[in-house]
This record gives sequence, C-alpha cells and structure tokens, in this order.
Amino acid sequence: MRKSMNVVRIAAPAFVVFFLLTSIAASAADLFGGPLEPDGSSELQCRIVNVGNKSIDVFIETFDGNGNLINNTSFLGLVPLRGTVLGTPAANGPRVCRFFGDFSKNEVRATVSVVERSSIGAIAAVEAN
Repeated sequence: MRKSMNVVRIAAPAFVVFFLLTSIAASAADLFGGPLEPDGSSELQCRIVNVGNKSIDVFIETFDGNGNLINNTSFLGLVPLRGTVLGTPAANGPRVCRFFGDFSKNEVRATVSVVERSSIGAIAAVEAN
C-alpha cells in the first residue's frame, strides 16, 4: 500500500507537468513565409499583426537560403490590432521569415514582402503559414 502511494505521489505531478507543457506547446505557433529575393535598393519586410483579443509576445527571424540567421527582433506585449515589422536590406539570394511566440495561428496575420525603398512600395508579398 505504501509503495503504491509513493508511485501516485511521483506520477501525479509528472502528469501535471507533462499536461501543462503540451498545452503550452499546442498554443504556440511557428509561421514561415518566403522565400523572396530582395535586390537593389529594396528590402525584405517580415510583418505580423495581432488580430486576437489579448497581448502577445512575438519573435521574428530572417534566414538566408542556406538557413543562416541574418536578422532578428522581438516585440513583447504586442497589443490587439497592432503590428510590428522586421526589415532586412537586400542581398544576393532568397530570404525566409520565421514568426513565433505565445500565440496561435488564428490570433495573427503575417506576411513577407519585398519593398522598394523609393516611392514604388511593395513589389511582392506572400502570406506566412
């Protein structure tokens, strides 16, 4: 009897920790957009907007075609209906944006764009998913 109670005392907290960790992982999103190739005076913009009803923490990373991290930023406490952007200057080769944080996919809208720095504006844009 005493041995089975010890097993319950050990197993119950382990189950609770496992449940909490899997719940947190299930609510986190990992979104990718691209590849796009900015050139000349254009830049790659990784843009995300919080369309949920609570503040979220957002992390954005830009990678080159070989998977090397080029640029990154974070925005803690992004309030509903607000966005943030990470701009990366043009360089040879494709670029990919990664968006992640404490949000689910239905709480954000994310895009990757090539934007001309002159008055032209966006040249190309794709949705991150």
